[in-house]
This record gives sequence, structure tokens and C-alpha cells, in this order.
Amino acid sequence: MSRKQCDGPDFPHFSFRQVKSSMEGAREVRTVEVSEAGERLDAFLAGRAGITRSQIQKFIASGDVLVNGTRVSQHYRVRIGDSIRLVIPEGESGELVPEPLPIEILYRDAFIVVVNKPAGMVVYPAAGHGRGTLMNALAYHCGRLA
Repeated sequence: MSRKQCDGPDFPHFSFRQVKSSMEGAREVRTVEVSEAGERLDAFLAGRAGITRSQIQKFIASGDVLVNGTRVSQHYRVRIGDSIRLVIPEGESGELVPEPLPIEILYRDAFIVVVNKPAGMVVYPAAGHGRGTLMNALAYHCGRLA
């Protein structure tokens, strides 16, 4: 799995810079305010990056989160002035990826699709099921989904 990083100018306080329109790439927090010092790193990032805390914990464990250029644990408490970099691995952006999975489409028009969903097929992508879902199949067979 490749990783994308970006370097750039200083960012405004707690604003995250997106490299692409998806979440893939780097986002950086320039400083930590006095009122937020002492907050756990995983909770701090989850609240500001729009990513679940469990996903943040995985990124921390795999070295995709750096504080002042160094790997830290999820239990790290942020300090005033910390520079926090989050690198989201490619393929973990949360975008729906169309897949040519076999599904039986019973009826389809411009507004509705009726399918005979196979037993055991997960409907929505979620943690542990990013691929192979009914939504991935529908995105492939039907194109744009509302």
C-alpha cells in the first residue's frame, strides 16, 4: 500500500489541508491550543479530521501519525505547539469503489433498483468490509448512486 505525503506552507490554526478531493494524502495540524493541551492524540485527531477514533488508532499504530516528526502512541497527550501530521494510506479514503460483482437486478429505472441480494453479502462498506459489498456492486452496474 503506497502512502502520499505533502509538504507545504504553514496552515491556519487547526485547519486540515486535503491533498486530493478524497481523504487520501496528508493533513497537518500546525499547533495545539492551551485549552486542548492534554487531550489524547487519538481523540484529538478524530474530533478534527472527521475520521473515527478506531481508524486513527490504526493509523497511529502503523506510523501514519507523527507528532513533531516522531512516532508516538495513541495514549500520547497533545502539548501546546505540537505539529501533528496524519498520512492516510491510499485506498482508505472511504470512497465507494465500483466492483464487477455478480448481482441479480430484478428491476431498474432512473429512480430505483431492485436486486435479489445474495445471503451473506454485506450491504454498505464499513470497517473490515471496504470491498465486496452490495453498494460496490451497484456502483459498478448502475453508475452514479444518489
